[in-house]
Amino acid sequence: MVNSTGGHLNFKCGEDNGIVNCANIVKDGGVIVYPTDTVYAIGCDPFDDKAVERIFLLKNRVAEKAMPVLCASLLDLENIVEVSNKVKRLARSFWPGPLTIVCPLSNRNISPRLTANSSSLAVRIPANPCTLSLLRLSHYLVGTSANISGQESIKSPSQISTTSLSNFDALLDGGTLNKYSHSTIIQLADDETLTVVRNGPIKERDIIAALRST
Repeated sequence: MVNSTGGHLNFKCGEDNGIVNCANIVKDGGVIVYPTDTVYAIGCDPFDDKAVERIFLLKNRVAEKAMPVLCASLLDLENIVEVSNKVKRLARSFWPGPLTIVCPLSNRNISPRLTANSSSLAVRIPANPCTLSLLRLSHYLVGTSANISGQESIKSPSQISTTSLSNFDALLDGGTLNKYSHSTIIQLADDETLTVVRNGPIKERDIIAALRST
């Protein structure tokens, strides 16, 4: 149904084909707000440059700030970024989960806005059953937080109406999210040096231990 105040469609993860409807909206170039294992995200098809541009405008996000892409599987990731053996090792240890890894971009059809015109893309497989079901249909989703840049992240659908975020096409209601506030972000350099871009629930010591494991 259409929300008379926000102008967007409302769907629920477990009702009335909500996930299928949202996947179709993304396929048609739309922008949706959806739950993850951290906060509510706003996303679209990362190959659709116009839709990606729209997210930047809705969030009032500066072009110099890149945005991550979420996938449901390592196989899908390998179609858009270079996945090293060390990344595969981290994937086995922490995915699905709140670890974002910045990898070299391999698919140049991805909107350059997502990388801020760099050669790397931040990627993640989230640990949320609803999100994973959505990703199995859409394969890829922009996964930036559903808020105006600089404002507090959204943990429940009821918070949407209290923000100035608007003009997206659909909300996929996955209830209140309580597990994590954000993901850990890391980057592995060509010389395999580990850089923690943002601290989060996955700790550096655990990442290092996973990289050293066989």
